[in-house]
Formats: sequence, structure tokens, C-alpha cells
Amino acid sequence: MKDYRLVTGFSGVQRTTDRAWIPDDLQNRDYQEYLHWLALGNTPEPAIIVKPAEPSIDLALQNPALRAIVQALADATGVPFQTLIESARQKLAEK
Repeated sequence: MKDYRLVTGFSGVQRTTDRAWIPDDLQNRDYQEYLHWLALGNTPEPAIIVKPAEPSIDLALQNPALRAIVQALADATGVPFQTLIESARQKLAEK
């Protein structure tokens, strides 16, 4: 394991020994140590790329407010709740 890891979406690095997040600030002592470590010929671990979760109707419906909105839409349109949910699942599957 290397001493540092690059981080996506963050201007700086993570120290792997204690998982500290080190901003790329030249005034920061930890960042200065990182630059020294680089100057000695070391390279950090690459950033871990995390794929975002796929949208999930079931997960979304665990939110009571969203469930209430879908129910209100079903009540207002006369379309059964489950029909709206299945329609949404089909739309997501088409993407």
C-alpha cells in the first residue's frame, strides 16, 4: 500500500495511513510533506472511481414524501398507484 491516494472530486490527496484528507494548500504542513514524498520519486495510488448507483423506483418509494406524491397523482388521475410505478420502471429500463 502506498502512503497517499488521489481523490476524485477533491483538490488534494488522502493519506492512506490514517485516511486524513489533505487539501492542496501550500501552507498546509501535511501537503508539504506529500510534495516532498513525491519529490523523492514516489507515486500515489490512483483514485478509486465509484460508479453511481442505478436509479431505483423501489428505493425512491421508501421516501414517504415521494410515495405520497405518487399516491396523490394516482388519486388525481384515476390511474392505479401500481400502474404508475410499473410505468416508471419501464421508462428507467429503456435508458
